[in-house]
Amino acid sequence: DTQLYVFDPLAIKQVINNVDTYPPTDLFLQANRMMLGTGLLSCVDITPGAAHRRQRRLLSHAFSPENLRLMSPIFFDVADTIKTVIRTELENSPIDSTTIDLLALASKGALEIVGKAGLGYSFQPFSDYKHPYIQAFQTLIPIVFGMFTARKTIESFVDYIPPSFGRFVVEWTPWGKLQRIVKMVDILDKMSEEVYSERLSDLVSDKYQSSSLEAKGNDVISTIIKQNAKIPLEERLSEADIRGQVATLILTATDTTAGAISRILHVLAEHPIAQEKLRQEVRQTQLSFDTVQSLPFLDAVCKETLRLHPPVPFTTRTTKQSSVLTVSKPIRTEDGNTISDMFIPKNTKIVVGILAYNRNREIWGPDADVWNPERWFDLPEAVKSNNHAGVYSNTMTFYGGGKGCIGYKFSELEIKIVVSTLIQAYSFTLGDEKIKWCYPGMAKPMVDGNASPQMPLRVTASPDS
Repeated sequence: DTQLYVFDPLAIKQVINNVDTYPPTDLFLQANRMMLGTGLLSCVDITPGAAHRRQRRLLSHAFSPENLRLMSPIFFDVADTIKTVIRTELENSPIDSTTIDLLALASKGALEIVGKAGLGYSFQPFSDYKHPYIQAFQTLIPIVFGMFTARKTIESFVDYIPPSFGRFVVEWTPWGKLQRIVKMVDILDKMSEEVYSERLSDLVSDKYQSSSLEAKGNDVISTIIKQNAKIPLEERLSEADIRGQVATLILTATDTTAGAISRILHVLAEHPIAQEKLRQEVRQTQLSFDTVQSLPFLDAVCKETLRLHPPVPFTTRTTKQSSVLTVSKPIRTEDGNTISDMFIPKNTKIVVGILAYNRNREIWGPDADVWNPERWFDLPEAVKSNNHAGVYSNTMTFYGGGKGCIGYKFSELEIKIVVSTLIQAYSFTLGDEKIKWCYPGMAKPMVDGNASPQMPLRVTASPDS
């Protein structure tokens, strides 16, 4: 493919603010539509009032500060569960420390939080039970990403045939991988239907009248259903659109957030002085929805780690029509000329360099590649100019514009609650195994000799915890 890699701040602003010219690729949208349904990752606004804009409008209620406050007890409960699991591991250890795979715990915690706060449902990740929905998800994604050529072929005709006929063709195609995908997608679809039906039934009953269930009925799916009923009929989302948010929430809010929590703990293990400073700050307050968001060093640690190590290092767009991109600083071409405007032909793949943007020395200074949370107390003027494209702290970590992550406040709150709860009680140090972060589309910690992502750290009960 003809591709253009972009991390210039002015060029990126043009890409993310002109979704009609630079939409997600058809392959991305169609794959999501076939696997996840018609959720937020499966549609794009080409005309005013299209599905993506209507979905974001309803989801904004679910991720409002008021609703996040109602959800926050779930976040704290799950953080305490992780803390208890670690305490049990330590109690069973013959010495005062033990090596624990923090990625596995963070992943279970992220799944439980998005399950309860997102869907009003528990997948029981801390039990021995392996939920078939999660098994399907974990099986589906690697298979689909390993079928790039077949996906390109499907892209060429999928919009021109009825879904029922497409289903018939797929079911009768004698290809093992394709049949496994069909089976997994059916499991996802059945689960989405069950969650939707249960939340709808709960809302029309008196189940949520008990004060002991104050966080219930404010999960993302329930909130969408409630808000959808309040708007004019012609503007409402269909049942399929709401069901499409179920798999979308699991996909977007589990591995990314678990990876971010793991990365913060790993970085703090590498910087013990910063870890102790954070521990002292956290211990001076009673953790709550309000206090966890007002701790300055916790905020700086989270922002700096997400800046330097975004869970998703890049994303892709395409050009639906020929266009011109203007860059903030002239580029010298191979023939010695300088240009500020670049002609981009139709159907050019645009790679948006999220990690490169976040580490741009012209914005963040000469130490842009260095983890330094103290920078957030005295930001460079280029950062404070407030002329940046991203939705989160002048970075591109959660993207920006009309396709920016609508749930980034949800993710930020979850990260701060889990990290502060664990740092308050435990010390984390590097173990014998060297951790390397790989990027198979999303940042994953790995150790030599093991094919599965993991992040083993030595954990010790912190004094006075």
